[in-house]
Amino acid sequence: MEPGPGCGVAVRGERLSPAQFFISAVLSKEVVGVTIDLKTLEDSLYRLVVETATNLPADVRTAIRAARENEDAATRSALALGTIAQNIDYAAQDVLPICQDTGMP
Repeated sequence: MEPGPGCGVAVRGERLSPAQFFISAVLSKEVVGVTIDLKTLEDSLYRLVVETATNLPADVRTAIRAARENEDAATRSALALGTIAQNIDYAAQDVLPICQDTGMP
């Protein structure tokens, strides 16, 4: 598949998709004369995975809280949304992965 406009990187005259460029960088440790420090790359990827697995964006948190507040407190929906909101907070606080579908860490 060809990279779309604005995507991809030219390496030694060959156009690579972002994924191909990344794999090439990891495998060769050097791309276009730039040395890739694998430890730095590993640390960056680890931080990215931890952040995306444990901390939902503010707009998602706000939407879940708003949905909970719009529910009648006696309904199962309100209870479920309350549990989800609480588990989102626990996941962020304790750096635990969370499932956005269920809210369970």
